[in-house]
Amino acid sequence: VDEADITKTDGDYIYSISGSNVIITDVRQPEKIKKAATITLTDTGIPEDMILYQDKLAVIGNSNTGSSYYYSRYGNTTVNIYDISDRESPTLVKKYTLFTPYYTSRCIGSKLYVIASGTLKKENDEVIAYYSEDNIQKDIGYENIKYLDKLKSRNQTIISMLDLENSQNDITIHSYLMDATNAYISENNIYL
Repeated sequence: VDEADITKTDGDYIYSISGSNVIITDVRQPEKIKKAATITLTDTGIPEDMILYQDKLAVIGNSNTGSSYYYSRYGNTTVNIYDISDRESPTLVKKYTLFTPYYTSRCIGSKLYVIASGTLKKENDEVIAYYSEDNIQKDIGYENIKYLDKLKSRNQTIISMLDLENSQNDITIHSYLMDATNAYISENNIYL
């Protein structure tokens, strides 16, 4: 189970978060270390974590950009997936936004799990039950938001999953009416 961090390496390159940028540094020749590329994240907020899987780099962060008061007040989770097979020219291949603040993320094999948790948000007196994938709004559906018996909560925890080997595929979303205050992720289970 790979845990996200602000710095990752594949042995030849170092990937590090610096402000609103991700810097890719070529360290193949220690006597001639050089910057290979900079990924600037201007419209997706501040990057907080990264996951590196083969030639894919997932940059995860909290964004305060959005069209309403609720988005800017409580933050959103942004996920950008880059193809880094050419380390000097990373290409954005997938992006999505969960309209709940970022909590944590893990990668198990090629499966990227991003967990967002926070207060339920409303827009026009309706609870937000959607997310954005490649700039397309997609419905979670109220009937798909699960709850636990005898647990009353105004918080929502969303678990998204994307297979990084097939990053053009849709993400999978699971939503729960509960707050995540601690997480343990094994190869087979997520414990919140």
